[in-house]
Amino acid sequence: MIRFTLRNYNFMFMKNFFTFMFVLLLSFNCSAQNQTINVADHGIKPGKDVTLEVYQLIKSLEGKKNITLFFPKGQYEFYPENAYEEYRAVTNHDNSMKKIALPIYNFDNFTLDGNGSTFMFHGLISPIVVEGSRNTTLKNFSIDWDKSFVNELKVIKNNTEENSFVVEVANNKFGFEIKNNQLLFNHYSWQDIIGQNIAFDSETRSPIWQTRSYYLKPQPKKASKVIKLDKNTIKFVNYTKKTPPIGTVFATYGKSPGSNRLAPGIHLSNSKDNFLNDVTVLQSGGMGLIAERCENVSLDKFIVTSRDDRTIAARADATHFLGCKGTIKLENCLFEHMLDDGINVHGAYVKVVKYLGNKTFLCETSHVQQIGFLFGEKGDEVMITSRETILPVFKTEIEDVEILNERRTLITVTEMPEALPEGLLSLENLTWCPDLYMNKNIIRENRARSALITTKGKVLVENNYFSSQMHGILIEGDNNKWYESGGVQDITIRNNT
Repeated sequence: MIRFTLRNYNFMFMKNFFTFMFVLLLSFNCSAQNQTINVADHGIKPGKDVTLEVYQLIKSLEGKKNITLFFPKGQYEFYPENAYEEYRAVTNHDNSMKKIALPIYNFDNFTLDGNGSTFMFHGLISPIVVEGSRNTTLKNFSIDWDKSFVNELKVIKNNTEENSFVVEVANNKFGFEIKNNQLLFNHYSWQDIIGQNIAFDSETRSPIWQTRSYYLKPQPKKASKVIKLDKNTIKFVNYTKKTPPIGTVFATYGKSPGSNRLAPGIHLSNSKDNFLNDVTVLQSGGMGLIAERCENVSLDKFIVTSRDDRTIAARADATHFLGCKGTIKLENCLFEHMLDDGINVHGAYVKVVKYLGNKTFLCETSHVQQIGFLFGEKGDEVMITSRETILPVFKTEIEDVEILNERRTLITVTEMPEALPEGLLSLENLTWCPDLYMNKNIIRENRARSALITTKGKVLVENNYFSSQMHGILIEGDNNKWYESGGVQDITIRNNT
């Protein structure tokens, strides 16, 4: 009996020993595969310009997998002078040469962990671009700019009899000028005119009631005057339809298109399985997040909001998804103080300029801020559609795509109807239509809508709070202005406020 017990003991010991060694070796292999790189070990420290050093570090990691780039908590400064630059077409933005602080290109299993840090940007620079990557996680950091892209003017005095008011200029780091009765705001390396603008209520931090009555005309009447009183204050005379109340905050943001959507906070492009957790965007010169041609995007505790000393956060939408597929998931997010929608999900119609025969269409990007967008690739299912009625004509598949330039493309399909109908036509991509899940989000105090939803995927919107200037939820599609495609087919909306 004793011998039997000892043999059992020896057997169990050896079994447990080999199991332990196997787990140890497996753990060693996993740790070898999953590498955490502390940026401090590469001379990257808070409180100084780290743009070049961060770029060089990311560049050195090309071809590696399972990387975590870890930033010890602090404020890291990023300037455009030493940033990586390339020409980028960014949908629903203004295309241009982009300075990019963190280009995350063609990585597998890459994690950017800010550990609660603030990434502070200066001038025209795009903070984060994820391109051609798989399984990317962005977490635990804030994005901000030292100088807002939005020029804020707070009314401190008014005179209804002469329809005049005095404003205090916020964020006046670079000051302002008045030339030929026109107000010019100085920025890092450019000037903005008043351009597009909207009046906000400083108490509610929402667009003011009947805000169009207080619109600042970029090209004012001859009787209008703008007078510099001192380095902080300006007087406007006969500039608005109605005299704005004291406390009104004018948010002005330059020309569009062309100059006021140049620097989104985060740009996801042609990437699969993207995760954003505990990320805050306090300022952006475009969308807080723009995703195009991506499969699966998950946001948890993604926040777009303004700093205490500002009224406005993002120049445009908090989040925007064009031509994506898989699942877009938003949970526990807060979007407020944007100058456009909380979320917009849609596809894009492209115009058929001409049918060339041989199953080939000459197509043109329809909207000026979708120029350069990749509409489709071989194997994508498309619908030939009437541009006048948006009704379907014929379903087929892309056989070949030849890009001629940013605007025009040759698209060859596998099958054609016996005859094409009279009238204007367009193409819609049916493959890239995502499902959407929104749960426990707050969208409020912004210009425009809370949620704009145009996708053929399965949609569930539940347990959210919406309080925006316009629609809480808007479901639409059009083929003559924004060219946003993806008619809703399956949507559940429940338990929202």
